[in-house]
Amino acid sequence: MNKFFVYITPVFILIISTPMVVSNDTLQVKINIEENSVVYEGDIINCTIIGNPIEVYWTIDNQTPHYTFYNGNPVIFNPEPTPLDKTYVNLTVYAENNNVVASDTVKIILKRIYFGDIHFHSTISDGYNPIDALYNNTFNDNYLDFACLTDHAEIINSLDFTPPQPFWMFTRSVIQFILYKIGLRDEWSIIKEKAREYYHPGRFTTLLGFEYSPGPWYPGGYPWSPNGHEDISHINFYYRDVYQDAKKYSGWDCHTFDDILQAMANEREKGHLVVGFPHHPIMKIGNFGAYTVNWSFLHDRIENKSAGDLVLRGVEAY
Repeated sequence: MNKFFVYITPVFILIISTPMVVSNDTLQVKINIEENSVVYEGDIINCTIIGNPIEVYWTIDNQTPHYTFYNGNPVIFNPEPTPLDKTYVNLTVYAENNNVVASDTVKIILKRIYFGDIHFHSTISDGYNPIDALYNNTFNDNYLDFACLTDHAEIINSLDFTPPQPFWMFTRSVIQFILYKIGLRDEWSIIKEKAREYYHPGRFTTLLGFEYSPGPWYPGGYPWSPNGHEDISHINFYYRDVYQDAKKYSGWDCHTFDDILQAMANEREKGHLVVGFPHHPIMKIGNFGAYTVNWSFLHDRIENKSAGDLVLRGVEAY
């Protein structure tokens, strides 16, 4: 009788555990904020970057790379504007070396700070540069988001009698006034046209505006006027849009604070949203009198306070 023996030979597999070595090429990026967070320009975003990157940067919707960081964390500075039809944008942080690109992306609501120039004059009034040169300069400056030309209302389509001024500037004013009178040049219409021309939605915003600029040589500021120059000052007015029938008002049309504030309140009632910024906190030109804003008069002595409350929304410290 044959006997069969089955031998079971155990096989031992030796597994040797060794520590994991992270390659110098390994990169990891993690943005440590929640999806849909509200992020303000100037915020420092907590971010973890593991590895040895040669270059780190962040983008908004994969546009221009930004390299502002603090202690390895992105600083949101000068981000691209959120498109008009969007609420959210994508914040992406990248880390790169010679062999690897790592990134992380979160969707955020971006609250950006906007910078602009809302007080400058062209050759239409007492400026030294044509309107196109000024707008081109503001548009091509990547740090400006909006601008407003605020030529003096008293000089638009009118003669410039403002003292003191060089003879060539007065001569220019005479020529422009003659062109207006013979129907070849309407400067207020030009201002509106240029505001429309240089408006680029989502990229650069223009406002329609003018400077109400009475002085001691205007009716409201005459020494024999009821309140002298206490009842006048320079105020820049800014319309929300380039309204076709929006008007400009000068020291010849509106003699006092009450006059100009009522006129601009009437513009608002027509649907023309507008705000006013008084300026020249303290200023005097030679012996011609003061331009200083009399804040006490504005607060205590104007009769139509509701018009003032409706229109005045800021101050320009100039």
